[in-house]
Order: sequence, then C-alpha cells, then structure tokens
Amino acid sequence: MTENTTPTTDAPTEAAAWAEPTAASTEQVEVPTFAPPAPATLTGKASAFWNQLPKPTKVIAAVAAAVIVISAVAIPVTVTAVDEHNKQVVAEQLAAEQAAELKAAAELTAAQKDATSYNDTFAKFGATYKGYIDPKQAAAFETARDALVKAAAGDDIKAIAKAKKAVTAAYLAAAKSAGPVADQVTKKQTLADKASKDAVAKAVKVLNAAISGDGDVAKALAAVKTADDAVNKSQATAVAAAAAAAAAKAAAEAQAAADAAAQADEGGYSDDSEYSDGGSGDSGSGAPSSGGAPSSGGAPSSDGGAPSNPAPPVLDENVYVQANGDYRPGCDGFPSFLMYSHNPGAGGTSIINVDYAYDYSIDGQTVNVYGCDIPE
Repeated sequence: MTENTTPTTDAPTEAAAWAEPTAASTEQVEVPTFAPPAPATLTGKASAFWNQLPKPTKVIAAVAAAVIVISAVAIPVTVTAVDEHNKQVVAEQLAAEQAAELKAAAELTAAQKDATSYNDTFAKFGATYKGYIDPKQAAAFETARDALVKAAAGDDIKAIAKAKKAVTAAYLAAAKSAGPVADQVTKKQTLADKASKDAVAKAVKVLNAAISGDGDVAKALAAVKTADDAVNKSQATAVAAAAAAAAAKAAAEAQAAADAAAQADEGGYSDDSEYSDGGSGDSGSGAPSSGGAPSSGGAPSSDGGAPSNPAPPVLDENVYVQANGDYRPGCDGFPSFLMYSHNPGAGGTSIINVDYAYDYSIDGQTVNVYGCDIPE
C-alpha cells in the first residue's frame, strides 16, 4: 500500500505563503489596541502573581523592598550626620587655633618678663666694675643690654631669645677681661705686699674656671674685685708710709737748716756789756780822778766808738720744695690723688724723694704731694 504524500489544502505550502495576495486575502483585518488595565485589575493580577511565586522568592523580594525603604530614609539621616561632623571638626579646629594663640601669647609674655628681669640684674654692673674690667668689653656689654630692651618690647620670641643670649655672651666676655686688668693692677702697684698680689692671682684663676662652666661667675668676679681692692689698699698703705718717712726726713733736714741759719744770725748782734760806764782817759790809767769825774780823755771819742745796735733781719715767710725722684708737673695730664701734706714752716724747705710719679702744690706754708695715676 502506497502512502499518500500529497499536501492537503488546509496546510499551504511555503510558496503559497510568499504568493501574491488574492482578492480574498486583501480584506481589512482589525488590529486590537492596548489599553492600560484598571488598578483593580492590576491589583488582582499582582496578587495572583504574588501568590504563584515560591516562598524563597517572596522572602528575597520582601528583603529587597525593605532595603529600598530603609535606604530612602537613611539618605537624609546620613547627610545630617555628615553636616554635624563637619561642624564639629571646624569647631575643634577653631578651639585648637585659639588655644595655640593663647599659648603663644602666654609664652611671649613670659619671655618678655624674663628678658626684662634678666636685664635688670645687670643695672649696676657697669658702675660697680668700672676700672676692674676692660672698657671696650664694658661698652659692648651695655650695647647688648640695650638690644635686649628693644627685643623685649617686640613680639618676636625668637628675637628675644637671641638678644638674651647675646647679653650672656657679652657679660662673660666682660667678666673674663677682669683677669688681664687685675694682672696690670698687681704689676702697677709695686709697693703692695706679696700676699695681696697672690690673692689676686688665685681669684682670677677661680673666675676663669667659673666662666668655663665650673662655678658662679658673678661670685667669682666679685672676689676678683675684692682682691684688687686689697692690692690697692696695700699700695696706698705703703705709699703713705713712704710719704710719712719722706716727710719726717724733710722736716728733720728743714729743722737742721733752720738751726744753722739761727746760729749764723746770732753773730750779727753786739753785746752792750763790753762797754764800761767809765772809759779810760788819755792818761791810760783808766782810774777815775779824785773828783770822781772822768778826765777829758775818758769820754768816748767822736769817731763812733759808741756801741752799735743793728736791726734784726726780716723773716722769710715763704716755703721751698726740693723735688727729687720722679717729679711730674701736672702728672702729665693724668689723674692724681693726695698722698700727704707737709708744713716746713716759714722759710723752710720740704724735700720730696719718692720712687713713683708725683706732683705737688703749695697752699700757704703747706706742701701737698700728689701721686700720679699714670697707666703703664
């Protein structure tokens, strides 16, 4: 039996599908339009769709919906938190800046007060140690102090610290110069005793150690000054003793000269006792006559045989000076100090014989002797 493979008319072939449309196929076909379903319809369909979902899917969907809701609420909350955080950061920064400013102001005030107090400790330094330290170092120290005063009046704390450091350096330099000055003092004061000079050398050694960091500089410097004063006092004592000895010698010599002059003056006077009331007459007997009257030749002759009475000499009211030794009129322009005075009396002579520079003046009958302060 042979199978019938002829297609039926109910199943058009592919060729028929691409064939030209016939009159019957050109009829108008109504295309349905889409209209959105009513809400109730959607709700019903959604409910039906939801009910058809498996349980795990429902759980996932519920969680996702919750996350969406929470995120929507958290967004403004997060913005608010960030704003509060920024405000807090700004406030903390302002507080830190204010604290830093207050700290800087307090540090500046403290530095200014410290600089002023430090500078005031040296207010009398120049006057106290004048003549005991090098003049150039003393001037440099005062210049540094003036600079510290100006720095303390400003608001630069670093400048204040720098100026204070400069004052300290200048102070140490001035203190160190006291050593060489003291050495010059001991060399100049040749009459001072050895013990006082040794004390100066010891004090200078202690001062140098203190400047190097091993001791109190102010205390050591004061000790050098005290030792210098002791040398000067020893010198003055020796000078006074030498002056007293010279004055005593001059007085003795003046007295001897006065005595010699007095003895010489006594030879210029006549003695009235050598003339007799009854002179001898021409007879040469010398005896009075019986009448008691002298003879005609007994009277004094008319050629000046009568005794002479010369006037006493005029006294010399002046005083004289014999300037021996190192006499320096006007002390060569350098300062001087009174060593001693001597009154040789009217017409007397004051003999000065010392081995150091001196000058003198005469006030009435008093001779004033001055030592010359001439640097070597």
